[in-house]
Amino acid sequence: MRRVTWSAAVAVVASVAMAATVTINPGNGVETNVTARFTGATDLAINSGATGGGIVTLANPLSTYTGKTTVNSGTLVVPDGDVAKGRSAIGAAGPIVLGAGTLRASGTLGAVVTNTYANSSTAATVLDVQDELHVTNDFVQKAGCFIKTGPGTVYFSGARNYFGGEQDKTGANFAQTSQKLTFNANGDAPTAGRRGAFILAEGTMVIEGGYNVFGNDSCYNSVGTWTVDEGTEKSAVLEIRGGTNVFNKCIFPGHMNGFLGTTGGEGVRSGIRVTGGVVSNGTTSGESAFAGGNQNAPSGMSFDTHPFIEVTGGFMYVGKNIQLGNKPGVNTTMTVSGDGEVYAGTSIGAGYGGGPNTNVLTVSGNGKLTTGYIGTRSEGGAGVFLDINILEHGEVTCTTKTPFIRGTSGQTVNMLLDGGTFYNGVNDENTTTYFPGTFASLRVGTRGFTFGGVTKTTQHQKDNFIQKSIAYTNTHPGEA
Repeated sequence: MRRVTWSAAVAVVASVAMAATVTINPGNGVETNVTARFTGATDLAINSGATGGGIVTLANPLSTYTGKTTVNSGTLVVPDGDVAKGRSAIGAAGPIVLGAGTLRASGTLGAVVTNTYANSSTAATVLDVQDELHVTNDFVQKAGCFIKTGPGTVYFSGARNYFGGEQDKTGANFAQTSQKLTFNANGDAPTAGRRGAFILAEGTMVIEGGYNVFGNDSCYNSVGTWTVDEGTEKSAVLEIRGGTNVFNKCIFPGHMNGFLGTTGGEGVRSGIRVTGGVVSNGTTSGESAFAGGNQNAPSGMSFDTHPFIEVTGGFMYVGKNIQLGNKPGVNTTMTVSGDGEVYAGTSIGAGYGGGPNTNVLTVSGNGKLTTGYIGTRSEGGAGVFLDINILEHGEVTCTTKTPFIRGTSGQTVNMLLDGGTFYNGVNDENTTTYFPGTFASLRVGTRGFTFGGVTKTTQHQKDNFIQKSIAYTNTHPGEA
Protein backbone atom coordinates (compact mmCIF):
# COMPACT_ATOMS: atom_id res chain seq x y z
CA MET A 1 0.00 0.00 0.00
CA ARG A 2 1.28 3.44 -0.88
CA ARG A 3 1.81 5.85 2.04
CA VAL A 4 1.97 9.62 1.83
CA THR A 5 3.10 11.82 4.71
CA TRP A 6 2.74 15.60 4.93
CA SER A 7 4.44 17.69 7.55
CA ALA A 8 4.25 21.17 6.04
CA ALA A 9 2.23 24.00 7.51
CA VAL A 10 0.33 24.37 4.23
CA ALA A 11 -0.33 21.30 2.12
CA VAL A 12 -1.60 21.75 -1.43
CA VAL A 13 -2.01 18.59 -3.52
CA ALA A 14 -4.36 18.31 -6.47
CA SER A 15 -5.64 14.80 -5.79
CA VAL A 16 -4.75 11.69 -3.81
CA ALA A 17 -6.28 8.46 -5.09
CA MET A 18 -5.59 4.71 -5.19
CA ALA A 19 -5.25 2.59 -2.04
CA ALA A 20 -3.08 4.65 0.23
CA THR A 21 -2.65 5.80 3.79
CA VAL A 22 -2.12 9.52 4.02
CA THR A 23 -0.61 10.81 7.24
CA ILE A 24 -0.87 14.52 7.98
CA ASN A 25 1.48 15.34 10.82
CA PRO A 26 2.35 19.06 10.95
CA GLY A 27 3.69 19.13 14.52
CA ASN A 28 2.43 20.33 17.87
CA GLY A 29 0.14 23.35 17.50
CA VAL A 30 1.03 23.94 13.84
CA GLU A 31 -1.94 24.92 11.66
CA THR A 32 -2.16 23.11 8.32
CA ASN A 33 -4.62 23.75 5.47
CA VAL A 34 -5.04 20.71 3.19
CA THR A 35 -6.73 21.48 -0.15
CA ALA A 36 -6.26 18.05 -1.73
CA ARG A 37 -9.24 16.07 -3.01
CA PHE A 38 -9.10 12.55 -1.61
CA THR A 39 -10.72 9.73 -3.59
CA GLY A 40 -10.78 5.93 -3.68
CA ALA A 41 -9.91 3.71 -0.70
CA THR A 42 -7.64 6.29 0.90
CA ASP A 43 -7.18 6.24 4.69
CA LEU A 44 -6.35 9.52 6.45
CA ALA A 45 -4.32 9.62 9.66
CA ILE A 46 -4.34 13.03 11.35
CA ASN A 47 -1.49 13.64 13.83
CA SER A 48 0.32 10.37 14.41
CA GLY A 49 1.11 10.89 18.10
CA ALA A 50 -1.26 10.26 21.01
CA THR A 51 -0.68 13.86 22.16
CA GLY A 52 0.80 17.05 20.79
CA GLY A 53 -0.72 17.14 17.33
CA GLY A 54 -1.35 20.06 15.03
CA ILE A 55 -4.53 21.80 13.84
CA VAL A 56 -5.41 20.30 10.46
CA THR A 57 -8.13 21.66 8.14
CA LEU A 58 -9.48 19.52 5.30
CA ALA A 59 -10.48 22.31 2.94
CA ASN A 60 -11.69 20.46 -0.17
CA PRO A 61 -15.47 19.81 -0.04
CA LEU A 62 -15.38 17.38 -2.98
CA SER A 63 -13.51 14.46 -1.41
CA THR A 64 -15.11 11.03 -1.97
CA TYR A 65 -12.61 8.69 -0.31
CA THR A 66 -14.08 5.61 1.37
CA GLY A 67 -11.33 4.78 3.85
CA LYS A 68 -11.29 5.62 7.53
CA THR A 69 -10.26 8.96 9.01
CA THR A 70 -8.27 8.74 12.25
CA VAL A 71 -7.69 11.74 14.53
CA ASN A 72 -5.09 10.66 17.09
CA SER A 73 -4.60 14.02 18.79
CA GLY A 74 -4.69 17.75 18.15
CA THR A 75 -7.59 19.12 16.09
CA LEU A 76 -9.20 18.14 12.79
CA VAL A 77 -11.30 20.92 11.22
CA VAL A 78 -13.96 19.87 8.69
CA PRO A 79 -15.77 22.82 7.07
CA ASP A 80 -19.41 22.79 6.05
CA GLY A 81 -20.33 19.81 3.90
CA ASP A 82 -23.46 18.10 2.60
CA VAL A 83 -23.09 14.35 2.12
CA ALA A 84 -26.48 14.03 0.44
CA LYS A 85 -25.35 16.46 -2.27
CA GLY A 86 -21.93 14.89 -2.66
CA ARG A 87 -20.05 17.63 -0.85
CA SER A 88 -17.82 16.54 2.00
CA ALA A 89 -14.22 17.10 2.97
CA ILE A 90 -14.14 13.98 5.15
CA GLY A 91 -15.78 11.40 2.89
CA ALA A 92 -19.07 9.63 3.47
CA ALA A 93 -18.53 5.88 3.69
CA GLY A 94 -15.54 5.18 5.91
CA PRO A 95 -15.56 5.44 9.70
CA ILE A 96 -14.23 8.41 11.65
CA VAL A 97 -12.00 7.25 14.50
CA LEU A 98 -11.29 9.77 17.26
CA GLY A 99 -8.46 9.72 19.76
CA ALA A 100 -7.79 12.18 22.55
CA GLY A 101 -8.23 15.23 20.35
CA THR A 102 -10.87 17.56 18.90
CA LEU A 103 -13.09 17.23 15.85
CA ARG A 104 -14.36 20.67 14.80
CA ALA A 105 -17.01 20.16 12.16
CA SER A 106 -20.13 21.60 10.57
CA GLY A 107 -22.63 20.44 7.96
CA THR A 108 -23.29 16.68 7.83
CA LEU A 109 -21.22 13.68 8.88
CA GLY A 110 -22.59 10.51 7.30
CA ALA A 111 -19.98 8.11 8.65
CA VAL A 112 -19.94 6.05 11.83
CA VAL A 113 -17.94 7.89 14.49
CA THR A 114 -16.04 5.87 17.09
CA ASN A 115 -12.88 6.05 19.19
CA THR A 116 -9.81 3.91 19.66
CA TYR A 117 -8.47 4.05 23.20
CA ALA A 118 -9.39 1.59 25.91
CA ASN A 119 -9.67 2.21 29.66
CA SER A 120 -8.45 5.74 30.36
CA SER A 121 -8.91 8.30 33.11
CA THR A 122 -7.37 11.14 31.09
CA ALA A 123 -8.35 10.72 27.43
CA ALA A 124 -11.33 12.65 26.08
CA THR A 125 -12.99 12.90 22.70
CA VAL A 126 -13.96 16.52 22.01
CA LEU A 127 -16.60 17.62 19.51
CA ASP A 128 -16.36 21.36 18.75
CA VAL A 129 -19.43 22.75 16.93
CA GLN A 130 -19.38 26.44 16.06
CA ASP A 131 -22.62 26.55 14.05
CA GLU A 132 -24.57 23.38 13.06
CA LEU A 133 -23.59 19.74 12.64
CA HIS A 134 -25.69 16.67 11.77
CA VAL A 135 -24.34 13.22 12.68
CA THR A 136 -26.58 10.90 10.68
CA ASN A 137 -24.93 7.58 11.51
CA ASP A 138 -23.92 5.98 14.81
CA PHE A 139 -21.62 7.62 17.35
CA VAL A 140 -19.97 4.88 19.40
CA GLN A 141 -17.53 5.90 22.11
CA LYS A 142 -15.91 2.87 23.70
CA ALA A 143 -14.01 4.58 26.52
CA GLY A 144 -12.89 7.89 27.95
CA CYS A 145 -14.77 11.16 28.31
CA PHE A 146 -17.08 12.81 25.75
CA ILE A 147 -17.03 16.62 25.68
CA LYS A 148 -19.09 18.86 23.42
CA THR A 149 -17.87 22.47 23.14
CA GLY A 150 -18.66 25.44 20.92
CA PRO A 151 -21.85 27.57 20.78
CA GLY A 152 -23.42 25.62 17.90
CA THR A 153 -25.95 22.79 17.76
CA VAL A 154 -25.19 19.15 17.01
CA TYR A 155 -27.97 16.73 15.98
CA PHE A 156 -27.64 12.97 16.46
CA SER A 157 -29.99 10.73 14.46
CA GLY A 158 -28.12 7.41 14.37
CA ALA A 159 -29.67 4.13 15.47
CA ARG A 160 -27.31 3.76 18.47
CA ASN A 161 -25.10 6.31 20.16
CA TYR A 162 -22.77 5.89 23.15
CA PHE A 163 -21.41 9.04 24.77
CA GLY A 164 -18.75 8.76 27.43
CA GLY A 165 -17.27 5.30 27.39
CA GLU A 166 -20.33 3.19 28.14
CA GLN A 167 -18.81 0.13 26.48
CA ASP A 168 -15.73 0.19 28.74
CA LYS A 169 -17.06 0.87 32.22
CA THR A 170 -13.79 0.19 34.02
CA GLY A 171 -12.39 3.66 33.44
CA ALA A 172 -11.39 5.76 36.43
CA ASN A 173 -13.67 8.58 37.53
CA PHE A 174 -13.00 11.95 35.91
CA ALA A 175 -13.73 13.58 39.26
CA GLN A 176 -11.71 16.78 39.09
CA THR A 177 -14.00 19.11 40.99
CA SER A 178 -14.15 22.90 41.32
CA GLN A 179 -11.86 23.39 38.33
CA LYS A 180 -12.33 25.15 35.04
CA LEU A 181 -12.43 22.93 31.95
CA THR A 182 -9.09 23.65 30.27
CA PHE A 183 -7.74 22.33 26.96
CA ASN A 184 -4.30 22.32 25.47
CA ALA A 185 -3.91 25.02 22.81
CA ASN A 186 -3.88 22.46 19.99
CA GLY A 187 -7.17 20.84 21.09
CA ASP A 188 -5.77 17.86 22.95
CA ALA A 189 -7.84 16.37 25.77
CA PRO A 190 -8.48 18.70 28.72
CA THR A 191 -5.87 19.06 31.38
CA ALA A 192 -8.33 20.06 34.12
CA GLY A 193 -12.02 20.31 34.87
CA ARG A 194 -13.10 16.88 33.69
CA ARG A 195 -16.15 16.05 35.78
CA GLY A 196 -17.95 13.03 34.45
CA ALA A 197 -17.90 10.85 31.39
CA PHE A 198 -20.39 12.99 29.46
CA ILE A 199 -19.92 16.75 29.47
CA LEU A 200 -22.07 19.06 27.35
CA ALA A 201 -19.97 22.12 28.06
CA GLU A 202 -21.53 24.67 25.72
CA GLY A 203 -24.18 25.09 23.02
CA THR A 204 -26.96 22.61 22.22
CA MET A 205 -27.06 18.87 21.64
CA VAL A 206 -30.22 17.36 20.10
CA ILE A 207 -31.11 13.65 20.25
CA GLU A 208 -33.60 12.86 17.50
CA GLY A 209 -34.18 9.15 18.15
CA GLY A 210 -32.44 5.80 18.39
CA TYR A 211 -30.92 4.12 21.44
CA ASN A 212 -28.60 6.46 23.35
CA VAL A 213 -26.41 5.81 26.39
CA PHE A 214 -24.72 8.59 28.37
CA GLY A 215 -21.72 8.06 30.64
CA ASN A 216 -20.73 4.96 32.55
CA ASP A 217 -21.36 3.46 35.98
CA SER A 218 -18.59 5.36 37.76
CA CYS A 219 -18.76 8.91 36.38
CA TYR A 220 -21.21 11.77 36.68
CA ASN A 221 -22.58 13.64 33.67
CA SER A 222 -22.89 17.40 33.22
CA VAL A 223 -24.95 19.76 31.07
CA GLY A 224 -23.17 23.10 31.38
CA THR A 225 -19.87 23.43 33.18
CA TRP A 226 -17.16 25.93 34.11
CA THR A 227 -15.53 26.63 30.77
CA VAL A 228 -14.42 30.26 30.68
CA ASP A 229 -13.50 33.09 32.98
CA GLU A 230 -16.00 34.78 35.25
CA GLY A 231 -18.06 37.27 33.26
CA THR A 232 -18.17 35.20 30.07
CA GLU A 233 -19.78 31.92 31.15
CA LYS A 234 -21.73 29.95 28.54
CA SER A 235 -24.88 27.86 28.85
CA ALA A 236 -25.64 24.39 27.46
CA VAL A 237 -28.89 22.61 26.57
CA LEU A 238 -29.53 18.90 26.03
CA GLU A 239 -32.73 18.44 24.01
CA ILE A 240 -34.20 14.95 23.71
CA ARG A 241 -36.83 14.60 20.99
CA GLY A 242 -37.22 10.83 20.83
CA GLY A 243 -35.70 7.41 21.23
CA THR A 244 -34.59 5.54 24.35
CA ASN A 245 -32.08 7.49 26.43
CA VAL A 246 -30.21 5.98 29.37
CA PHE A 247 -27.99 7.85 31.84
CA ASN A 248 -25.79 5.41 33.73
CA LYS A 249 -25.17 7.84 36.58
CA CYS A 250 -26.45 11.17 37.90
CA ILE A 251 -26.77 14.06 35.50
CA PHE A 252 -26.28 17.63 36.67
CA PRO A 253 -27.73 20.48 34.60
CA GLY A 254 -25.80 23.60 35.51
CA HIS A 255 -22.81 21.86 37.10
CA MET A 256 -20.19 24.52 37.95
CA ASN A 257 -21.92 26.70 35.37
CA GLY A 258 -22.51 30.38 36.13
CA PHE A 259 -20.82 32.43 38.82
CA LEU A 260 -22.11 35.58 40.47
CA GLY A 261 -22.05 38.52 38.06
CA THR A 262 -21.34 36.45 34.96
CA THR A 263 -24.25 37.91 33.01
CA GLY A 264 -25.11 41.06 34.86
CA GLY A 265 -26.66 39.18 37.75
CA GLU A 266 -29.10 37.20 35.61
CA GLY A 267 -27.16 33.96 35.82
CA VAL A 268 -26.64 31.23 33.23
CA ARG A 269 -29.42 28.84 32.13
CA SER A 270 -28.26 25.34 31.31
CA GLY A 271 -30.66 22.44 31.29
CA ILE A 272 -32.45 19.41 29.90
CA ARG A 273 -35.46 19.68 27.59
CA VAL A 274 -37.47 16.52 26.86
CA THR A 275 -40.09 16.71 24.10
CA GLY A 276 -40.41 13.00 23.27
CA GLY A 277 -39.01 9.53 23.82
CA VAL A 278 -38.05 7.86 27.08
CA VAL A 279 -35.36 9.12 29.46
CA SER A 280 -34.13 7.13 32.45
CA ASN A 281 -31.21 6.98 34.84
CA GLY A 282 -30.62 3.38 33.85
CA THR A 283 -31.51 1.61 37.07
CA THR A 284 -34.69 0.64 38.87
CA SER A 285 -32.84 0.35 42.19
CA GLY A 286 -32.63 4.12 42.65
CA GLU A 287 -28.84 4.32 42.79
CA SER A 288 -28.80 7.45 40.65
CA ALA A 289 -30.80 10.67 40.39
CA PHE A 290 -31.09 13.76 38.27
CA ALA A 291 -30.08 16.97 40.02
CA GLY A 292 -29.84 20.71 39.42
CA GLY A 293 -26.31 21.89 40.09
CA ASN A 294 -23.48 20.11 41.89
CA GLN A 295 -20.20 20.78 43.72
CA ASN A 296 -19.27 23.80 45.79
CA ALA A 297 -18.17 27.01 44.12
CA PRO A 298 -14.40 27.61 44.16
CA SER A 299 -12.98 29.58 47.05
CA GLY A 300 -13.94 33.26 46.88
CA MET A 301 -16.64 32.68 44.25
CA SER A 302 -20.39 32.06 44.39
CA PHE A 303 -23.02 30.73 42.01
CA ASP A 304 -25.66 32.71 40.15
CA THR A 305 -27.02 29.98 37.90
CA HIS A 306 -30.51 28.95 36.79
CA PRO A 307 -30.54 25.32 35.60
CA PHE A 308 -33.80 23.89 34.27
CA ILE A 309 -35.54 20.57 33.67
CA GLU A 310 -38.35 20.88 31.12
CA VAL A 311 -40.54 17.94 30.11
CA THR A 312 -43.23 18.76 27.53
CA GLY A 313 -43.49 15.31 25.95
CA GLY A 314 -42.23 11.78 26.42
CA PHE A 315 -41.49 10.11 29.75
CA MET A 316 -38.69 10.73 32.27
CA TYR A 317 -37.94 8.02 34.82
CA VAL A 318 -35.67 8.76 37.80
CA GLY A 319 -35.05 5.92 40.20
CA LYS A 320 -34.57 8.05 43.29
CA ASN A 321 -34.57 11.86 43.71
CA ILE A 322 -34.83 14.91 41.50
CA GLN A 323 -32.86 17.49 43.44
CA LEU A 324 -33.57 21.17 42.78
CA GLY A 325 -31.32 23.99 44.00
CA ASN A 326 -28.48 21.68 44.88
CA LYS A 327 -26.12 24.44 46.08
CA PRO A 328 -26.34 28.06 47.29
CA GLY A 329 -27.12 30.34 44.34
CA VAL A 330 -28.37 27.46 42.18
CA ASN A 331 -31.97 28.47 41.37
CA THR A 332 -33.72 25.65 39.55
CA THR A 333 -36.89 25.60 37.45
CA MET A 334 -38.69 22.35 36.68
CA THR A 335 -41.68 22.27 34.32
CA VAL A 336 -43.90 19.33 33.36
CA SER A 337 -46.53 20.18 30.74
CA GLY A 338 -48.02 19.16 27.40
CA ASP A 339 -48.00 15.37 27.23
CA GLY A 340 -44.90 15.07 29.39
CA GLU A 341 -44.72 12.59 32.27
CA VAL A 342 -42.15 12.38 35.07
CA TYR A 343 -41.60 9.68 37.70
CA ALA A 344 -39.15 10.18 40.59
CA GLY A 345 -39.10 7.17 42.91
CA THR A 346 -38.35 8.97 46.19
CA SER A 347 -38.86 12.73 46.04
CA ILE A 348 -38.67 16.10 44.36
CA GLY A 349 -36.49 17.95 46.87
CA ALA A 350 -35.09 21.48 47.04
CA GLY A 351 -31.98 22.69 48.85
CA TYR A 352 -30.16 19.40 49.29
CA GLY A 353 -26.75 21.05 49.15
CA GLY A 354 -27.66 24.24 51.04
CA GLY A 355 -29.23 27.65 50.47
CA PRO A 356 -30.03 30.32 49.74
CA ASN A 357 -31.76 29.47 46.49
CA THR A 358 -35.20 29.81 44.88
CA ASN A 359 -36.81 26.91 43.04
CA VAL A 360 -40.04 26.57 41.05
CA LEU A 361 -41.91 23.35 40.21
CA THR A 362 -44.85 23.73 37.81
CA VAL A 363 -47.15 20.98 36.51
CA SER A 364 -49.79 22.05 33.97
CA GLY A 365 -51.39 21.39 30.59
CA ASN A 366 -51.88 17.58 30.83
CA GLY A 367 -48.44 17.11 32.36
CA LYS A 368 -48.18 14.31 34.96
CA LEU A 369 -45.76 14.01 37.88
CA THR A 370 -45.49 11.04 40.25
CA THR A 371 -43.13 10.91 43.22
CA GLY A 372 -42.96 9.93 46.88
CA TYR A 373 -43.14 13.44 48.31
CA ILE A 374 -42.33 17.05 47.39
CA GLY A 375 -40.62 19.57 49.62
CA THR A 376 -37.50 21.24 50.95
CA ARG A 377 -34.65 19.20 52.36
CA SER A 378 -33.47 19.46 55.96
CA GLU A 379 -29.86 19.56 54.73
CA GLY A 380 -30.54 22.84 52.96
CA GLY A 381 -30.63 25.10 56.01
CA ALA A 382 -32.15 28.58 55.90
CA GLY A 383 -32.98 30.51 52.75
CA VAL A 384 -34.35 27.69 50.58
CA PHE A 385 -37.54 28.61 48.68
CA LEU A 386 -39.77 26.18 46.78
CA ASP A 387 -42.85 27.26 44.80
CA ILE A 388 -45.17 24.40 43.79
CA ASN A 389 -47.74 25.20 41.09
CA ILE A 390 -50.37 22.64 40.07
CA LEU A 391 -52.25 24.40 37.30
CA GLU A 392 -55.05 23.64 34.85
CA HIS A 393 -55.05 19.99 33.70
CA GLY A 394 -51.78 19.27 35.52
CA GLU A 395 -51.71 16.12 37.65
CA VAL A 396 -49.51 15.36 40.65
CA THR A 397 -49.43 12.10 42.59
CA CYS A 398 -47.49 11.67 45.84
CA THR A 399 -47.18 7.99 46.76
CA THR A 400 -46.11 8.56 50.37
CA LYS A 401 -49.16 8.39 52.68
CA THR A 402 -48.06 11.23 54.94
CA PRO A 403 -46.58 13.75 54.84
CA PHE A 404 -46.52 14.24 51.08
CA ILE A 405 -45.64 17.95 51.07
CA ARG A 406 -42.73 18.66 53.40
CA GLY A 407 -41.11 21.82 54.67
CA THR A 408 -38.29 22.47 57.12
CA SER A 409 -37.94 25.27 59.65
CA GLY A 410 -36.25 28.30 58.13
CA GLN A 411 -37.24 27.26 54.61
CA THR A 412 -40.23 28.47 52.59
CA VAL A 413 -42.76 26.41 50.64
CA ASN A 414 -45.47 28.13 48.59
CA MET A 415 -48.20 26.15 46.85
CA LEU A 416 -50.76 27.22 44.24
CA LEU A 417 -53.61 24.88 43.28
CA ASP A 418 -55.43 26.30 40.28
CA GLY A 419 -57.27 23.83 38.07
CA GLY A 420 -55.03 20.79 38.57
CA THR A 421 -55.49 17.40 40.22
CA PHE A 422 -53.66 16.27 43.35
CA TYR A 423 -53.53 12.67 44.58
CA ASN A 424 -51.94 11.36 47.75
CA GLY A 425 -50.74 7.82 48.26
CA VAL A 426 -53.95 6.44 49.74
CA ASN A 427 -56.47 8.67 47.96
CA ASP A 428 -57.77 9.81 51.37
CA GLU A 429 -58.69 13.37 52.27
CA ASN A 430 -58.85 12.47 55.98
CA THR A 431 -55.10 11.99 56.46
CA THR A 432 -54.32 14.10 59.52
CA THR A 433 -51.11 15.87 58.49
CA TYR A 434 -50.59 17.14 54.99
CA PHE A 435 -48.12 20.03 55.19
CA PRO A 436 -45.75 19.87 58.20
CA GLY A 437 -42.96 22.40 58.51
CA THR A 438 -42.76 25.96 57.22
CA PHE A 439 -45.54 26.70 54.74
CA ALA A 440 -45.63 30.34 53.71
CA SER A 441 -48.73 30.20 51.55
CA LEU A 442 -51.29 27.79 50.19
CA ARG A 443 -53.43 29.42 47.51
CA VAL A 444 -56.40 28.02 45.65
CA GLY A 445 -57.01 29.80 42.36
CA THR A 446 -60.31 30.64 40.71
CA ARG A 447 -60.34 27.30 38.86
CA GLY A 448 -60.19 25.39 42.15
CA PHE A 449 -58.63 21.93 42.24
CA THR A 450 -59.45 18.23 42.37
CA PHE A 451 -58.21 16.16 45.29
CA GLY A 452 -58.09 12.40 45.01
CA GLY A 453 -59.94 12.09 41.73
CA VAL A 454 -63.62 12.23 40.85
CA THR A 455 -64.78 10.81 44.19
CA LYS A 456 -63.12 13.63 46.15
CA THR A 457 -64.43 16.76 44.45
CA THR A 458 -67.11 18.23 46.73
CA GLN A 459 -66.58 21.70 48.14
CA HIS A 460 -66.75 20.36 51.69
CA GLN A 461 -63.94 17.88 51.01
CA LYS A 462 -61.80 20.61 49.47
CA ASP A 463 -62.34 22.81 52.54
CA ASN A 464 -61.56 19.87 54.81
CA PHE A 465 -58.34 19.20 52.91
CA ILE A 466 -57.15 22.79 53.34
CA GLN A 467 -58.20 23.20 56.97
CA LYS A 468 -56.15 20.18 58.00
CA SER A 469 -52.98 21.74 56.62
CA ILE A 470 -50.95 24.24 58.59
CA ALA A 471 -51.31 28.04 58.31
CA TYR A 472 -51.64 29.41 54.79
CA THR A 473 -52.10 32.82 53.30
CA ASN A 474 -55.49 32.52 51.60
CA THR A 475 -58.01 30.77 53.80
CA HIS A 476 -60.89 30.42 51.31
CA PRO A 477 -60.98 28.44 48.07
CA GLY A 478 -61.44 30.65 45.04
CA GLU A 479 -59.18 33.49 46.21
CA ALA A 480 -56.21 33.55 43.82
